[in-house]
Amino acid sequence: MKIYNEHFIKTAEIQTEFYNEELKIGGSNANFSKHCGLKKVAAHYFQIPPGYRTSEPHAESLEEEFVYVISGEIDLWLNGKVKKMTKGDCIGFPAGTGVGHCFINNYEYSCELFVSGDRTKPDNQYHFHLDQSLEKECGDRWWKDMPTQVLGGHDGWPGEFDSSLIDNEIVVLNAFDKFTEDSFTYPGDSEEFINAVYMSRHFGMKDIAINLVRIPVGRRSSWPHAHSKEEEFVFVLEGAPFVSLNGEEYEARPFTGIDFKAGSGVAHTLINKSDDYIYYLCVGECDAKGDQIYYPEHPHRNEQVREEGWLWEEMDISLKA
Repeated sequence: MKIYNEHFIKTAEIQTEFYNEELKIGGSNANFSKHCGLKKVAAHYFQIPPGYRTSEPHAESLEEEFVYVISGEIDLWLNGKVKKMTKGDCIGFPAGTGVGHCFINNYEYSCELFVSGDRTKPDNQYHFHLDQSLEKECGDRWWKDMPTQVLGGHDGWPGEFDSSLIDNEIVVLNAFDKFTEDSFTYPGDSEEFINAVYMSRHFGMKDIAINLVRIPVGRRSSWPHAHSKEEEFVFVLEGAPFVSLNGEEYEARPFTGIDFKAGSGVAHTLINKSDDYIYYLCVGECDAKGDQIYYPEHPHRNEQVREEGWLWEEMDISLKA
């Protein structure tokens, strides 16, 4: 059984450390989007040790952000209030709201995070709610007309704080608690596939889709397919899926990133051949303009999508030639 090819990368292989002791920002980062050459979708693994934070409290004008807790505990700083997050908790930040946020590890052990959203947009601007001195450094990237925010009293730094600053009304989602047995089928077929929690949709994100996916025993994620325009990225959390790429199967392990580049023509699906659930995070685009799709093993599905106007005709023609 093949283990890896160029579509796969282990977290440990690209993990680098970053520390700013003055700002108590630090930990390790595996930048999957940079390594894989993704152009629209951001995908990072972070490990934040005790006493450090992910960044200074900030908001962004054009870029969506999303954070999922893989393991451990961490405090979400949200407009000067604090909410504890644990394994399976997530939160999304639609662009342009001005809601300030960062993540602070005030606990005994390191916390692992998966962070996603838009890749850097050239016109995106930043605002740092508690550090106005950064306006000069940011220059034209400073978000001057950010919507006004009412801040609580937390100073945004690691360490002890008054319990009155805890706000358990802050809305986060624990995706593991939201699974149902609901699945999907293709028109005219009875095969069932994954269970999924559409996490980013819960927070009103419009550009980037981030889902927690569960593959039941004996099922696969979809029919093998390829996209012309939409980027897709998978981060394996638990279990060892077999990944079919143009009919060849590879085994993936937890903490492996898998990229399906737009336009590559590589038809893919994930398969659960184990005796337990497989869990992974799936990142893609909500509306990849002009995206078309092709199903190499299901010509009747291709005819359906042809009628709907989104068959990837070039792939259909090339494989029939």
